[in-house]
Amino acid sequence: RINIIYTGGRSFRKGWKIVDNSFDYILNKYPNEINFKLYGDKKKLAKSKISRYKNVEFNDFFEYKNLQEKISWADIAVLPTLFEPYGIIIREFLSLGVVPITTDSFGPSEVINHMKNGIILNRPYTQNLINEIEKIIKKKYLINKYASETIKTKIPTKEEEFEKIEKIYKDCLKKNQFNEL
Repeated sequence: RINIIYTGGRSFRKGWKIVDNSFDYILNKYPNEINFKLYGDKKKLAKSKISRYKNVEFNDFFEYKNLQEKISWADIAVLPTLFEPYGIIIREFLSLGVVPITTDSFGPSEVINHMKNGIILNRPYTQNLINEIEKIIKKKYLINKYASETIKTKIPTKEEEFEKIEKIYKDCLKKNQFNEL
């Protein structure tokens, strides 16, 4: 079975409806192909279409210190966010060789190369998530192909990112752009 994780709770902005609708279809069609762990408010998550499947496990949120332990179980991470930038969770998935499937909301394409070290979904997100998971179910070797590339991904350090922000700030100061605000 393919081990899949989702860490966004029932939040609309994290793509909950995409996850619930996609996996209701996928788990119905491929009941023995996937183990799926979801993290968020366990009671709220369990009020979903996918709660009827035996290979779905609902869990409460976990602390950051337990992040590596919780996500290293997975082969694939589903992160169909609608409004958020790539963050620490994508960094962690990539560093552990967990293949991220996400949208290009605000920046994941800076570290994820579609079909190389992860998958970036286009609209319609639900149908495209279904298509990508079905492709992986039918060609399981793709998990290893993508996972081997995730580990090689060059992820900017926090310091490198701060240096970029500081450079932008200093450039704006030089151009006196803050006076216009």
